[in-house]
Amino acid sequence: MEAILEQHLEDTVKNPSIAGVLCTDSQWLSLGCLRTLSDEHAGVISVLARQAANLRPH
Repeated sequence: MEAILEQHLEDTVKNPSIAGVLCTDSQWLSLGCLRTLSDEHAGVISVLARQAANLRPH
């Protein structure tokens, strides 16, 4: 399974408009990251993503 996740991460960052990719579990623990992101970013980015998902258009 780890190899499958790594392949998805590598495929994702092939897009030149993507600066980095981070995958976390439901507890905000990092499962993998590439390029400009590191494991220490997992908590902050997960919180931002969850907050953004709760935004509603005006």
